[in-house]
Amino acid sequence: SWSGEPDVLCFTEDLEASRYRGGALGDYASRLHYFVDWIDDNAGRGRVENLTTSLGGKPVQKDFYLITQRELPKAALEREADAEVTRTLLATEQRLSSVSHDVLGREDAPQALRALEDGDLVAFVRERPGLLVHHAGFVYWANGTPRLLHASSYHQRVVITESDLTEYLLRRPERKGVIIARPLASQDVPGR
Repeated sequence: SWSGEPDVLCFTEDLEASRYRGGALGDYASRLHYFVDWIDDNAGRGRVENLTTSLGGKPVQKDFYLITQRELPKAALEREADAEVTRTLLATEQRLSSVSHDVLGREDAPQALRALEDGDLVAFVRERPGLLVHHAGFVYWANGTPRLLHASSYHQRVVITESDLTEYLLRRPERKGVIIARPLASQDVPGR
């Protein structure tokens, strides 16, 4: 809708620009598999703003390895291409593991979550080996309450939480905090 032409081509172009490193669809390794990598890449291209630090986030370091521990898709990949994809994914995981990522902890989140706007992205941090963010959704204000619009594995569909964001975060002790990003309006859509 930012382009003024919300059609299938617009959606496809924006999805590709958002989901792949540098906005260019390539092989399996070009996909932004880790949410912190997605935020960093899109922030670097002016598509989102990471608000976590300004809201009081603290640095957290994590070892990333979940993607390379899985069996990679073998669809039409020859042995050499598969090895190159694996090397690229390992390099991405090493890069992400070597730096800290700001996280707004459970204790600091309640006040910050009430300051968010419709459409802000909330990524939930969890103690899970090889991964920092385990779930994400969009802020949706309803009746003066910030809620979460997200794909629920429990409900097996997209839902809006009945509880507010703070209650959603604090209800499960394994949710250790959040990372917040705000989508920014694009100036131009490539290819238009």
